[in-house]
Amino acid sequence: MKKYNGNWKIVEGPLRIERLQKLPECLEKEHLFKITQMLRNENFDPESFYLHEYPIEGVYMCCQINQNNYFSIQETDGDLIPHYTTEKLNEQGLNTFPCTSIRESIQKMES
Repeated sequence: MKKYNGNWKIVEGPLRIERLQKLPECLEKEHLFKITQMLRNENFDPESFYLHEYPIEGVYMCCQINQNNYFSIQETDGDLIPHYTTEKLNEQGLNTFPCTSIRESIQKMES
């Protein structure tokens, strides 16, 4: 069973296939390949995005190169789920919420 590598320094960077192929075998590598497929499924070019931030294991903050289009993906029980972040907290003290697509995450993401 693959495990998280946990080294953000090697994980963060462009979502180019050649770069991802060179990553060590780990859950992050598997997840990043799945994220590139999710982008393709929504008619985005994965190579126009990069992993901007990897704050904790299983949470991926991606941005489109030379754009202000951010989205977030979180691993939950083995599934990769798009999320968006708001500036204000809700009644439960949360500001990160699941959504149905990367496109929706981009549209609802607040800086």
